Amino acid sequence: MNLELAMIARTVIIAGDAESRRLYESASATILVDSIQEAAVYLQQHGAVCLTEAKRTPRSWIMLAKHPDGLIAEYVQVVPE
Repeated sequence: MNLELAMIARTVIIAGDAESRRLYESASATILVDSIQEAAVYLQQHGAVCLTEAKRTPRSWIMLAKHPDGLIAEYVQVVPE
């Protein structure tokens, strides 16, 4: 994905080239979840559209979803070391 993620407290910072960041820059919020798979199921059951499938990074799973009201949010499941 050509992205690097850093977590400071409960803030996620995304770095990478402009093309790789483009999709994630549309997110208005980053939400930490315990299970990315459970979040995807819940969101879809409540009218959201997953814009990306869950993708594995070295320390997390990430996914973008568009809510029925138009909000685009990034969902992150941190993977313990």
